[in-house]
Amino acid sequence: MNKDYIKELRIIIEKAKLDIQNYYEENLDEDLEDKEVRKSIDKLLEQLEDTKKIINNNLISTNEGYLVFEDVSCNYVIKFLDGERFQPLTKEGYLDVYIKTKGWKRGKIGYNEAKGHYFYNPEVGYFKLYSNMKVRVR
Repeated sequence: MNKDYIKELRIIIEKAKLDIQNYYEENLDEDLEDKEVRKSIDKLLEQLEDTKKIINNNLISTNEGYLVFEDVSCNYVIKFLDGERFQPLTKEGYLDVYIKTKGWKRGKIGYNEAKGHYFYNPEVGYFKLYSNMKVRVR
């Protein structure tokens, strides 16, 4: 999507969330006695906040590169496409990984003795990290 379009959507979502919160808080003790309605409104406000966070995250520029394993540190580093910059991979951090069948997916990086370095995204599951894996950071 076009970044300007996404920015406009973010403004609309922020306004809708504020309008709902303001009205909801003003009338909290009056007509909203029904627990189902309260629960649904709370869920909607959470979803709007989550959507706003996703939009904000996607508006951040990305730096693309690939993973290189360093024997000395026993860790991966990201070598950016400009070929001159490197960044250590942060265990327990987040990363976008390109998966051929799924495209770019954002997920958590982890490490344990059994699996080694891995990537996790709830939609695609676990993937073992490997050298030359296409990645990007925000």
